[in-house]
Amino acid sequence: MESLTEYIRHHFLQLWPGIRDDPEQLRLRLARRRLTVFTRPPRAWCIAIRAADRRIRLRTGARIHPELAAVNREPHTLLVDVPLLRRLCTVVVVDPPGEEPVEVTPRLGRSRTFIYKHIRRGDFRVRYIKLLGGKRGKPVPLIEAQRPLDPCSKSAYPPDVVWGDLWPWHVDAMPPAFAQKIRREPRVHSDGRFPSWRWVCPECSKQVKMLFCPIRVPHVQRYCDLGLKHGTIQQSDYAPRPRTTFACQKCHNVYGLCRGARDSWNRFVTYLTAGICYGHEIPKPAWWFHRQARYYKCQPRPTPRRDQVLERLLTTDFTYPQIARQLKVTRAAIHMQVYKLFNHYGVHSRGELRERVRLIRELEVKRKPVRELGINIA
Repeated sequence: MESLTEYIRHHFLQLWPGIRDDPEQLRLRLARRRLTVFTRPPRAWCIAIRAADRRIRLRTGARIHPELAAVNREPHTLLVDVPLLRRLCTVVVVDPPGEEPVEVTPRLGRSRTFIYKHIRRGDFRVRYIKLLGGKRGKPVPLIEAQRPLDPCSKSAYPPDVVWGDLWPWHVDAMPPAFAQKIRREPRVHSDGRFPSWRWVCPECSKQVKMLFCPIRVPHVQRYCDLGLKHGTIQQSDYAPRPRTTFACQKCHNVYGLCRGARDSWNRFVTYLTAGICYGHEIPKPAWWFHRQARYYKCQPRPTPRRDQVLERLLTTDFTYPQIARQLKVTRAAIHMQVYKLFNHYGVHSRGELRERVRLIRELEVKRKPVRELGINIA
């Protein structure tokens, strides 16, 4: 399959002479570079690092200060440089015969729970072999991946193939002397459990799971800007350069550009040509197809735990810790159920919840005889 960037560049070079010789069309198309879309880097052209990556350790060469803070699960500062990014962003290739999850997870920097969750979802091909390596008990799973895995992505799968195969070399686009200090803090539950780490965003100071650093997309228009006469393109007409610094998704305004949207082809063409071409000017390749999103069907299910919490909020004056001890759950679980109840009924306090539920139940009692008679009161 031909790369999308090469395909668009081939058609762009055919359209470029006519656009270049028409000053009015050139001015209008260059003005498109001031759109908001060019200030939002796509996820496929960003370097990402996960806070919960298990490869960020002293023995792997990570510069952590204080040194034993990560071992003791204390807040610390990590120096992110190009050598560390190369180790974290190294592509993981699963051998064709298949490998065991315990062999793949250390290279991905994840737990075995992650692998087994994606096995149940069908993201990996899995074969079960009995007595593999002399291991007794249940059959040993062997996983296979059709494509190389990206350890820094959310699902460990690489970007869409339409972006080409240059994503493993994104780190080469970083300045050789790049270095940034980022703070990492533990995320501890109310009961003292340590689930994972969180980055502290250098710009908004919020705790996030992932940080992104956008790199410059190789726009095909840069090969033709050299042929323009001096003064034809103003400084404001050039595509904005991304900031070479790590920050959260909201600070960089990163967005996912996929083939699921109807205008995905126009977005791809607009972004890769820096606003010079429109989607209708370049025909879609034969292998292009729209990926339909997974159909989601809402299936209302009973919520016994939420009903127990609601009943105690209405009939008792127990505090949240007392309800948690009575139901033998954590306080975080009670807070989550209370948050969902307040959001469902549109209230902000316990008193408002009681009043709202009382009114709803009174209306249900009044409507019940009318419904039994078959009268529509809507």
